[in-house]
Amino acid sequence: VNDPVDGDLATLLIRMKEHVRDLFEPVGATCGFDLPVPLPERRVGDRFKRNLFLLFKEASHNALKYSNTDRIELLIRMDDTTFTCALIDHGAGRKEGPPIGGGHGLANMRDRAAEINAQLVITDTAGGGTTVSVSGPLTCFDH
Repeated sequence: VNDPVDGDLATLLIRMKEHVRDLFEPVGATCGFDLPVPLPERRVGDRFKRNLFLLFKEASHNALKYSNTDRIELLIRMDDTTFTCALIDHGAGRKEGPPIGGGHGLANMRDRAAEINAQLVITDTAGGGTTVSVSGPLTCFDH
């Protein structure tokens, strides 16, 4: 994923799925994946590949450390003009107050989304939990 050469979307999505599985299965959490079938055959730019992966890596590590979730889902949606990638945990939800730890994770995630001209939205999930969603036009893939 950190290879500076452009890549393909299918490989990126598989790597994101593997990362979520590697983090959450050892702690007994159920992992759900809703990815396009077949996986899209599309080139992606090196900045898109790196920033999307690192953004979701941060989100998944935060979910593991803070949510106490027993179920996590990775969702990818695409149509002719837009894409959405979401990580949904069904844990404790976000806490009020200052950020835990160094507090740079959310700012880094926002910067990564902005660098690929995508929108980052973090919302509370009904019944507890948090959804981290990145969406934008398909032209984001070219960055």
